[in-house]
Amino acid sequence: MRAGPRVLLLLALVALVPALTLAGLSLGVVRNLARLAGEQSQAAVEQEAAQRLAARATGLAHAHDTFLGQVRRRAETLAGYVQWLYAHPGFYPPFLAGGSPLERAAAGHLVNAPGTPVGVFVSRRVSMTPAHWQEAGLLSQVDPFLAATGDETPTVASVWVITATGILRVYPNPALGHPGSPVGPDDDPRDWEAFQAALPDRNLGGHAIWTTPHIHPAGSGEFIAVAAPVRAGDGSLLAVAGVHIRLEDAVTDALQAGGDAAGLAFLADPGGRPITPLPAGLRLAPGSALESLPDLAGRLEAIGPGGLVMRLAGQPEPVYLALARLPEAGWLLGVVAPAAAVEAPAREVRAEILAVQAGLLRDWGLALAGVLLGVLVAAQLATLALTRPIGRLVEGTRHLGSHLSHRLPDSGRDELGDLARALNRMAAQIQSSRREALEAAREAGEERERSVRRREIAVLEERNRLAREIHDTLAQGLTAMVLQLETAEDALADEPAQARSLMLRARQLARDSLQEARRSVWNLRPQALELGGLASGLAGLARHLEEAGIAVELRVPDLEPPPAAAEALYRIAQEALANVRRHSRATRAELSLVAREGGVELRVADNGRGFTGDIPQSPTGGFGMWAMRERAREAGGRLTVTGAPGAGTTVAAWLPLEGGEPHGEGDPGPDRG
Repeated sequence: MRAGPRVLLLLALVALVPALTLAGLSLGVVRNLARLAGEQSQAAVEQEAAQRLAARATGLAHAHDTFLGQVRRRAETLAGYVQWLYAHPGFYPPFLAGGSPLERAAAGHLVNAPGTPVGVFVSRRVSMTPAHWQEAGLLSQVDPFLAATGDETPTVASVWVITATGILRVYPNPALGHPGSPVGPDDDPRDWEAFQAALPDRNLGGHAIWTTPHIHPAGSGEFIAVAAPVRAGDGSLLAVAGVHIRLEDAVTDALQAGGDAAGLAFLADPGGRPITPLPAGLRLAPGSALESLPDLAGRLEAIGPGGLVMRLAGQPEPVYLALARLPEAGWLLGVVAPAAAVEAPAREVRAEILAVQAGLLRDWGLALAGVLLGVLVAAQLATLALTRPIGRLVEGTRHLGSHLSHRLPDSGRDELGDLARALNRMAAQIQSSRREALEAAREAGEERERSVRRREIAVLEERNRLAREIHDTLAQGLTAMVLQLETAEDALADEPAQARSLMLRARQLARDSLQEARRSVWNLRPQALELGGLASGLAGLARHLEEAGIAVELRVPDLEPPPAAAEALYRIAQEALANVRRHSRATRAELSLVAREGGVELRVADNGRGFTGDIPQSPTGGFGMWAMRERAREAGGRLTVTGAPGAGTTVAAWLPLEGGEPHGEGDPGPDRG
């Protein structure tokens, strides 16, 4: 009994030292894990909030870009009708003749009655000749189109046509030249910003163009306008047709909707200068972080399809700025949200994690205290009730409970020895069973992961395949049909026979596209390959390109690869020839198919304008070239694109036949698809 207190003290020390060490290490690990989880969760929540802000910017940009595109197309339609009137001056009898109801206003301008739906204004600087009167009468045929365009387009301020001779027709009638109108004695519509923007020296391409915000003489406040030039056959300017939109009606009110939590928006021109008022709390001042906006606007390619988000600290209060592009007008759309509102969810998550951490540490401490108390009680009981061999057996058993690899010493052939041997056998069996269970669980998990991965890959491949099939069939056929119809429209007046031939060709293309759509639903295999094989299908593609006015040198032997390779080569040739027709401006192309290096090589070359830059590496940069690369890769081959500015472009696709081996991905080239 005299040894009892000393043994108790020794056991207590032996138990306390590792327990306290383990407790300290455990608490440190828990604290570090909680801190890391809090930081990662906060970063993830902030990233998600920034992505939502970018999605709002891209959504607003798409909506406004769609609206601007609709207005531009209506202006182009109006300009096309005016151009047709000039080309057919005798088709309709004019509403106005030499004795028109135009009268001289007090300021000397020629105007019509203020109550007329469509206003007519001729500056006093214009000397009216019989040709002018005839032109004024001819343009009266535009009045129904002006009214229809103005009534059907929301937020439109005015729709107008200004001739190069100075005659203005505008709907609704602003009563220009009458008492109280904003025009002065020397005003001329040809001086308007919208007319000047369409002049050849400022609009080299002759397309409809959006102006920057400006003051409109026929209204109050700032306006933007789309101006579509009307040109004669020799390229001279006949007139300008356009639409004026009050800036605050078309853009500002819609941009400011959504509240502070969703962020406020503004527009900037291609130079990075704000078009609409900046939201409160945002400034473009020297030294602020937003000072780089003009530089960023000058590099629009830095803003991808998903927008660009940045945190600006150099403001009265930190804010987040999301930028997106409006390709229609070449503008930038920005959405500004306070950093406090964007980061609030992250702070809430951080607070919750800290609360969980505190509770975990508290519970962990209580559990450790209970364990220590149990160790002390067990040590006291062992010292008071058991002999030294039993104590060693109990101590060994305690180690065996935490470390199955531990083995109890064999104390002999007595009962304690039998017990030690039985415990050792039990530990070995448990250890073996645990290893088997862990191995089975690991194999089951790996099999589940492989199964999920195979399903994901199958779904992704099927989606990519369907996207390529739709692009290579319906999109190509419809594009060719639109080109035929546009050419027929241009030739309708002067060469009706050619127009009829083109329309018949368009009808045939429509039938082919319909048949291809039905066939795609059936099995998504090109009909040309079903009917005549690869050589016949490539010959058909060459004929389509020759009908577009491009000579084609065809060298296709009677070579029939396996069905999968034949379909891939046909689709690659189809996309490459479509790029030649749409983008290259070539007059001659070459299409060849040769057996090479245990495979077959398809080459499409043209003498067009060539390219600069690199091929996009994903479908977001250009689907056509990406689809060709994917088809070649999936067939085990390679795609190579070479060329230089002014030296044409060559697309080469090599696919292996039986036993052939691919030789790399090929050099990147430009995307014209």
